[in-house]
Formats: sequence, C-alpha cells, structure tokens
Amino acid sequence: MIALGVGVDSGALVQAYNERPYFVQALMASQPGSIPAPGGVLVRDAQGKVMGAVALSGDASDKDEWCAVEGIKTAGLSCTPLK
Repeated sequence: MIALGVGVDSGALVQAYNERPYFVQALMASQPGSIPAPGGVLVRDAQGKVMGAVALSGDASDKDEWCAVEGIKTAGLSCTPLK
C-alpha cells in the first residue's frame, strides 16, 4: 500500500500530485499498481507513531476514505495525520 510505504494518507498524494506531478509519478513507478487516490489511511498509536494502514476500494474514493477512518476510530485507534 502506497500510504504505508510513503508515510502519508493516500488522499494526501492527490494533493501532492497537483503540486508536484513528476514526483508522484516517480513514486507510482516504484509501487506498481498503486493509485494516488483517497482510501488508504495510516493507523497511528496514541503517540502518533504509524502502526499500519487500512485501504478500502469499491465506492467513490472519498467514501472509501471515510469508511476507513470510521473503522479505525471504531476500533479505538487514531488516524489523525501528523502536521
């Protein structure tokens, strides 16, 4: 999953693509089959350290991301990106 490999939620890669398309294209080339779209969300512990990631696909990307976030929260975990 690209989010875990890069260390940011996959939705953030969409924004990065708009700002630096060649950089994101290079990331995608190094991760065959990866798509920079919302739906991949990093799971963090109480200190903000990345524990893993959840990725969903099947509906609109924004809905996939919302479901991932809600599932993570329901499990009592955090998914707030570090600023």
